[in-house]
Amino acid sequence: MFQPRSAARDPVFYRWHRHIDDLFNKWQNTSPPNDFSNPPPLKTRNGDLILAFKDKLPIKRGKAQDKEATDFGTRTFGEANFDKDVTKNEFVTHELQTKMKRRKWRWVEDSGKEEDIDYLFPREYYYYFRVENTSSKLDATFRIYLVPEKLALGCLPKYFYCVS
Repeated sequence: MFQPRSAARDPVFYRWHRHIDDLFNKWQNTSPPNDFSNPPPLKTRNGDLILAFKDKLPIKRGKAQDKEATDFGTRTFGEANFDKDVTKNEFVTHELQTKMKRRKWRWVEDSGKEEDIDYLFPREYYYYFRVENTSSKLDATFRIYLVPEKLALGCLPKYFYCVS
């Protein structure tokens, strides 16, 4: 299990992970259920998690690209536009895209043998949050869980908060 490239081929790998899953499940069963009825004092609206494809944004590419994207998001979705509906904005997307690509794969374990492999590749995107913290005594931490909408319905609350 020491080498990530071959860990899944080690029979102990799955037994060890099952053991860890069992430990976590036992701990989780002793914890009280999460109470989402009293969320932190954060103001959010529909459309406040904004996704935008990197290649559509009118920003300079290169070393400062992330800063350019942050500045663009602040100007376009924040400040004077904070309360505006941006769901139909030309830069906003409502779905993520992936495509199959092909590349050469070199097997280290097999004397450098190469073969072509297909893999799933996402179209790169930025995400922006529009959230108003209505409390000066609270820091909020956001965690992004990307799952198909069909799988998320019914198992996660409308807004999942993790506050520190």
